[in-house]
Amino acid sequence: MPRTVQTQYATPTEVSPGTSGVKSTPGQGKEHRRADRPRRFRESLRFAGESVDRGYSVLVFPEGVVNNSADGRMAPFQSGIGLLAENLGIPVVPMRLDGVWQMKREGRRLAQLGEITVRIGTPLTFAPGTPPGEIARQLETIVKSL
Repeated sequence: MPRTVQTQYATPTEVSPGTSGVKSTPGQGKEHRRADRPRRFRESLRFAGESVDRGYSVLVFPEGVVNNSADGRMAPFQSGIGLLAENLGIPVVPMRLDGVWQMKREGRRLAQLGEITVRIGTPLTFAPGTPPGEIARQLETIVKSL
């Protein structure tokens, strides 16, 4: 039986609390964004917690950057995913999307039938007090193996 899943999309540096999409601020230089990063990360962490409290699943891309690599390899996972997992105390479902990088390199926005593969792992929980960096490393290893 199909199941409806509610999701909220958030990246640690681009979403403000109370919004359901990515906040874009044209014209801001990298220096401004870099100085704002700790505040924006705290806002995003709070937003993710509020979303979970409202019954949403939070989708996080833990690399922290858009994949612009020449060969499509994942960037290292950032510790923000570990902070979320530790602070929210909810299961983390590792997922991997295959085929998206190739579409992006070709400048396409729509996939053809069967072009994208979504691999979903077993939900994981982490012991309280597990360092965020360790959580990120474990998740990265698992996602690569899917």
